[in-house]
Amino acid sequence: EIDHAVGCTYRLRSGEICREEMTLAWIHARDEKGWLIAADRIRHAYQFADQPRPGKSPMVIEHLKT
Repeated sequence: EIDHAVGCTYRLRSGEICREEMTLAWIHARDEKGWLIAADRIRHAYQFADQPRPGKSPMVIEHLKT
């Protein structure tokens, strides 16, 4: 069952510059445990570098067919 009350809204796109104080995403959770799980997953979804990557990655990498 899908819980439509939870989810996340991403603040940064691939290749954008991120400063230490910037928000990566907003998490919508029913409780603190759900928030902590989502925050950990989001933290691990990002990669950080001292220098910008040459060129930008496409927003859509591939289309999945059902």
